[in-house]
Amino acid sequence: MLHRIYFIIAFHDVLHAAVVREWHLGMKISTNGYLGIKEFYNDPCKCNETSTLEDLKAKGRQHYKSCLMRSLINVIQIRVDIYKMDEVKASFLFGSQFTDSTKWFTKGNFISSTYNDTDLRNDTVKVYMSVENSHHAFFQIYQYVPECNKRRRFIWVADLAQASGSCIPRSQGVWVLFSPNKTLAEREELELADFMAVYILQENTYLNDGELGAWMEEIKANLTVPQNTTSSYIRSKLSIYESRTSAVSLGLCGIMVIAFTMIFIIFIDIFNVCIKM
Repeated sequence: MLHRIYFIIAFHDVLHAAVVREWHLGMKISTNGYLGIKEFYNDPCKCNETSTLEDLKAKGRQHYKSCLMRSLINVIQIRVDIYKMDEVKASFLFGSQFTDSTKWFTKGNFISSTYNDTDLRNDTVKVYMSVENSHHAFFQIYQYVPECNKRRRFIWVADLAQASGSCIPRSQGVWVLFSPNKTLAEREELELADFMAVYILQENTYLNDGELGAWMEEIKANLTVPQNTTSSYIRSKLSIYESRTSAVSLGLCGIMVIAFTMIFIIFIDIFNVCIKM
């Protein structure tokens, strides 16, 4: 029966369902935000309904996290845009393979960006993301240069509330930095952005009222079972043999009583007929 239900639903989806892909704002990380980004992200109570970027621009340095970020259901792609002065300065597009709520971005998921793709696809370039509070880097795309013991970056989102050492001012809260050129840049060359926006491309299936009604009637017809074919109905019409002595004795006594009654009635009728003859 379950196989039958699955086939009906899958078959109907193929023939009648309208598949719609929609971009939703999943997260906004603001430079000098009021909270550390990891503290904000890891707090399950800090979750909002889907909003638009235009609504959030008026809220200045306030971070935003949609409830969609909890599970990333039906996600096809994830896009990261870096904004400065209401203009997209950098953009990265990732697929959703091996993506979950604690790691959205991996090097294998990279699709395209506004930067030099040849540099981004270089084996020495790494994509790093961490939601743990033990490291100040939240998200970065970088290349480590061992000769200089330096990192050159395309983007760097730093949670400075988790920073250690005197070289990073913890009072700044959150930094969103990006390379202003089309290539990797050293730390001193990075520019401070206003915020980073994370967009989620979801694929959802919709049915109109007519299709939904027809689908429900189709499922109802296929799931309706005649009452006289159910196992409970069939068992109600069957007598099960009982081998216990008490049950057998009671049954024999019942048969004897019924048989004696019938024989007695028949005997009386025969006796009356014989008298009249």
